[in-house]
Amino acid sequence: MAAHHPSLKLLGTIRTHGNASLSNTTQNTNMILTALGRTDIPVYPGTAKPFHRDEVVTFDVHGILIVFVS
Repeated sequence: MAAHHPSLKLLGTIRTHGNASLSNTTQNTNMILTALGRTDIPVYPGTAKPFHRDEVVTFDVHGILIVFVS
């Protein structure tokens, strides 16, 4: 929604490991931006592993997209 909101300038997105791998969240972020016709929006890497717990990957979850706007 932020990518098409007239009052917002989407500065970029960050992908990160959560309950999906960094490679999966990267693929999902790129697919979302492509579907939106907004491949001009930068995609920045986040952390590849959790900071304070063991890694847990669930294959039925697709990852998240975090956006930065001004």
